[in-house]
Amino acid sequence: IFISIDDINHEEHDLNRGVDGAYEKALSAIRMCKKAGLKVGISTTITSKNVNHFDKIYALALDEEVNIISFLRERKHGQLVPLMKEQMTKYQNILYRCMTSGNSIGLNFHDPSLRPWLKDLYDGGHIDRNTYNKYDVMCSCHKETTISVAPDGSISACNLAQRTMGNILVDDIEEIIKKYETEKDYICSSSISQ
Repeated sequence: IFISIDDINHEEHDLNRGVDGAYEKALSAIRMCKKAGLKVGISTTITSKNVNHFDKIYALALDEEVNIISFLRERKHGQLVPLMKEQMTKYQNILYRCMTSGNSIGLNFHDPSLRPWLKDLYDGGHIDRNTYNKYDVMCSCHKETTISVAPDGSISACNLAQRTMGNILVDDIEEIIKKYETEKDYICSSSISQ
C-alpha cells in the first residue's frame, strides 16, 4: 500500500493535498498498515517546490521502516513538468544515494528523463548491470502491464500517457477494461529527455 507524502513540511503537504491534517493522517495510515502486517510504502511526487529536500522524505521512510519509497515526477497532460538544471542534479544525486545506500528499503521511480543518466552511471562504472537494468526498466513505459488511476478518477495505461481510457468515477468498468485490452496504442512520454 503506497501512502502519499509530498513534503516533510506538514503545512506544505497539507496545502498540496488540499486537506488540513493530511500529513498526520498519512503518517497514522503508515503506522496502522505496518501494525496490521501489510507492506507499506511512501509515494512522493517530485516538484520544483520539494526537490531540494526530498532526501528528508527518504529519511522519513527509513525512520518509519516502510518497505519501499516511490518517487514520481510531477506530470501535466502526460508530460513531465520540467525541473531547472540544478534541481535535476539534486534529484539525480539523491536518487543515486538511495540506489547505492545498501539499506533494506526498496526504491521505485518512473521517470523516462533519467534513462540517459542511468546509462551514464552504468558506463562510468558507478552502478552494475543489474542495477542499471532494474531502474532502466522502471523508467520505460509500462502500458502493457499496468493501469494508472489519477486522483480525479481518470484511467490510463501508463501514468505518463497523454490520453485516458476513461474515468472510474463515471464510466462502466467493463467498458474501460475492454478499451484497455483492445487499444494498447496509448502514447506515453517515455522518450522525453527532461
